[in-house]
Amino acid sequence: MKRHLAVALIASFAGAGALAPAPVGAQAATPLSPPAACLKAAKDWQTAQLIATRVSKATSPGLTDAEILEKNLASSRIAVRGSEKMARDCAASFDLTTISPVQLVDLIPVFDYARDTISGQRAYERMLSVALPPRAQGQAYLFAMSREISKAGNFYGIVDEAEKYVAKIDLLPDSLDDMKLRAHRGLLGNYEYRDVADGLEKHSLAVIALGRKMNKPADVLLGYAELARSLADHLQPDSALRIATTAEKVLGAPALERFKDFRHRYALIGTRAPDIKAQWWVNTDAKSVVVPVPGKVTLIEFTAHWCGPCKNSYPGLNALAERLKGKDFQGVMVTQLYGYLGVQRSLTPEQEIAADRIYYGTENGLSFPVAINPAMEQVAGAPYAQPKPDTDYRVSGIPQIMLIDKRGIIRQIVTGWDQGNTERFSALIEKLLTEPIP
Repeated sequence: MKRHLAVALIASFAGAGALAPAPVGAQAATPLSPPAACLKAAKDWQTAQLIATRVSKATSPGLTDAEILEKNLASSRIAVRGSEKMARDCAASFDLTTISPVQLVDLIPVFDYARDTISGQRAYERMLSVALPPRAQGQAYLFAMSREISKAGNFYGIVDEAEKYVAKIDLLPDSLDDMKLRAHRGLLGNYEYRDVADGLEKHSLAVIALGRKMNKPADVLLGYAELARSLADHLQPDSALRIATTAEKVLGAPALERFKDFRHRYALIGTRAPDIKAQWWVNTDAKSVVVPVPGKVTLIEFTAHWCGPCKNSYPGLNALAERLKGKDFQGVMVTQLYGYLGVQRSLTPEQEIAADRIYYGTENGLSFPVAINPAMEQVAGAPYAQPKPDTDYRVSGIPQIMLIDKRGIIRQIVTGWDQGNTERFSALIEKLLTEPIP
């Protein structure tokens, strides 16, 4: 769906009136199937073992902290192996060729828990080949969708195989709208983490529609929030803010609270960009870098070495830098110290700076200079403290990317790195490069 059509569709919801609060009431627990009971028994046993064998200063005052940790780790390993064996023994009591197809859906997680991948795959293949009642069929498709998402690993794009199962779920009867909502929420969460803007748009619209139909305000709000993010990531912040306005009109106080931070951040567009200052600079020969630079278009990305989506952005940033080589463009990364990098732990600032130099410059081949500040000291009971650049630019999630024009004015803000960003950013930066400086 085109962006302007999505905005028009959602704006039309505003006239439909506010959603009623979801009814509150206790529901009777559904009896567990025999395979599901297997899994619950194994997990309950593991929990009981962990509680019974836990060592602490109170129970063992003569032990050091290291000795207590080692004993608890050993107990945990024993409890995990024991619960896995329980699940494996219980799963073995079912015959894959004769078990009810409905119960196959519950048996596969038992095999997974027991690490019996061969039996799990056999059960999975049978589950998808037999006729099932509609609700069991929906559960099977949900399970298959989750498996495809897991198989996607570090793929940052539309998961086509998972989408096929969601399409099958959408064809089920209206009485299974709860499963349709779970399916679209599942892929929405996947694309939110992986910064897939088109996936966010598609599934947020579905979540909004199903949430309204089922009178689930929390899901409707989730859909609005992710749709707004999708539009902002497509460099359409005005449309994103209109979505926020619609959500606030339809949902009231919860939406006002949900979009408070979003509005605060996007209010930076059109304002002068604060200077970036750092205690250390790596990936550059300069001891300090001026950011933003008058007369240059500037891209700033807030990043971290532990952030998977951030790392996903680096090839695109390198491609962007290559396209704009020789032009009035500058990029810079902004991060802070964390005390570790990868498997390296308890690093001094000097050690972490040296590790950052390798991570950003050698391992990821970034051409941009990297600004590094010390971590802010945390005060008990106080909000998480950020370095000044993060506060100035109202960073709440990374990677957060700012595009600043030659006059030093913030023109765009994007959270995450969608695979289309290289093309979109390149086109916008080329346009900003042609603008005259008053």
